[in-house]
Amino acid sequence: MDAKIENFNVEELNQQLDYHREEENKLPRAVIEVMERVPLKSHMKYKAMRISELKKAVARYLSRVHNFALYEAPVSTGDVSTFSMAGPEEDLFYESDFHDDLA
Repeated sequence: MDAKIENFNVEELNQQLDYHREEENKLPRAVIEVMERVPLKSHMKYKAMRISELKKAVARYLSRVHNFALYEAPVSTGDVSTFSMAGPEEDLFYESDFHDDLA
C-alpha cells in the first residue's frame, strides 16, 4: 500500500486525506480527543507531508477495522444454527444425519 500512496498526485492525496478525516470525525468524541488525527490540509505544505500523514491515517484506519472485527460479537436471534464454527461446505457434512452410522 505504501508504494501506491507514494504514486498519488496531490489531488488524490487530498481526496484520501479528506476521506480519512471524515471517518475519524465519525468516531466518539472521547476517542477523537485522545487520538492522533489527520491534520488540516493547510498545515501540510508539502506533498511529502501529505504522503506521510496519509500513511499514518491508513494505518489507524486498518487498526480500527481489525480491532472492530476481532471484538464484534454475533447477535443472538435464538436460532443456534447461525452459530457455526464450520464453513458452508463443512456444515452440510457435519450437520447431516445421512452418513450417521448410529442410525
